[in-house]
Amino acid sequence: MNIYACKLPSYQNWREVHYYSRYISQQRRERVQRFKKVGDAYRSLTSELLLRKILLDQFHLDDVTITTNKQGKPHLSLHSDIHFNLSHSGEWCVCIVGKEQIGIDIEYIDVIPESMIFSIISDEELEYADGLQHLFYEKWTVLESYLKMIGTGLHLPLKSIDTKLVDDQTYNVKHCEGRYPSGTSTCYTFKENYKLSVCTRGLDKNLQTCIYQYEFDKLT
Repeated sequence: MNIYACKLPSYQNWREVHYYSRYISQQRRERVQRFKKVGDAYRSLTSELLLRKILLDQFHLDDVTITTNKQGKPHLSLHSDIHFNLSHSGEWCVCIVGKEQIGIDIEYIDVIPESMIFSIISDEELEYADGLQHLFYEKWTVLESYLKMIGTGLHLPLKSIDTKLVDDQTYNVKHCEGRYPSGTSTCYTFKENYKLSVCTRGLDKNLQTCIYQYEFDKLT
C-alpha cells in the first residue's frame, strides 16, 4: 500500500491559494476561504490537490466528485470501490488510496497536550517517562487512523478503543464493544519530527507500505 506525501511550499501567499483553488471541489474551496491563516488554507488546499493528482496518475480519474458522510469522512460518490483518506500537520499533507477502508493520520511531534494525555497513555506507560513524547504521538496517530478508517472520527471517545502492540510499531486496534470492525495500524517516524500511522481493516501485522513524495508545484 502506498502513502503519498507533499510538503507545503516555503513561500505562501493568498494569491496562490486563490489561483490553485480552481482545481478543487466547491465544498473544499469554501472551507479554504474561511481560514484566517494562510498556512491552514494551504494544508486544506494541498490535501485535495494531492488526492486528485493520485487519482489521475494511479486510477486515470480526472473528473471526480468528492462528498462527505454524516461524520464528515470524504469519499468518491461515483467510485465506491476506491477508498481514500487525507491528513495534514505542520509542513506536510499525506494521502492514502486503496480498494478497502483505510485511514491515515500524521502529527507533528510537539509538546504533549495535557488535556489528552490520559486519553492516550495508560497509567502503566506513564511510569516510563523516557520516550513518552514519541509514544504519545505514536498512539495518537494509531487511534486517529483507526477512527478515520471506520469513518467516525473523534465522534467516538478514544477510551472506547483498545490498542495492542503486536510488532514493532504495529498495533491491533478494535472497538471495546465490538460495534465497529477491527483494524491494523502501523506507525512510522516520518522526517524525524512527525509520526504517521496507516490503518487498514482486519488484523494483519504484515502490512507493507511505501511512501512517495510529490512536489507542490507538480500537483496540477
